[in-house]
Amino acid sequence: MATKTTDAPSTAGGRTAEPASPARTGPSVAKVGNLTRDPELRFSATGTAFTRFGLAYRPWTRKGEPEAETTFYEVVSFGSLAEHVAESLRKGQRVVVVGRGEIDAWTDAEGTERTTKKIVAEAVGPDLRFETATVSTTRRSAAGSIDDALDEAF
Repeated sequence: MATKTTDAPSTAGGRTAEPASPARTGPSVAKVGNLTRDPELRFSATGTAFTRFGLAYRPWTRKGEPEAETTFYEVVSFGSLAEHVAESLRKGQRVVVVGRGEIDAWTDAEGTERTTKKIVAEAVGPDLRFETATVSTTRRSAAGSIDDALDEAF
């Protein structure tokens, strides 16, 4: 089960647990990969749900070609998508993520410059080549789009 947290954001290495307001102009990306940890459901100060999880992506290569290097992404989702991700997905599952790509840059506690590749998810689902799914429709909330959820959260 996903962890639900409503307490104040913690800091680790100079970073806060609550995501910064994402730029809405990042390039659109679609990645298929494996969850590196269970999605963690949290709530912003205004009560908007958000989740974070790691995604390991390795491009497909033909037989006989060298294995491609794995790239790791931090994926964040908001609103009802966040709640559904936390309820439905677990570490190790293969998923499809569509969203806006971003790069987060910061300086850690030791003064080292760091970067994280991030995807602000607009859609997340299981890769049905490796998983089966039972789909159930939920009632649509007033915050029907990611932009509505982002406006509410930030």
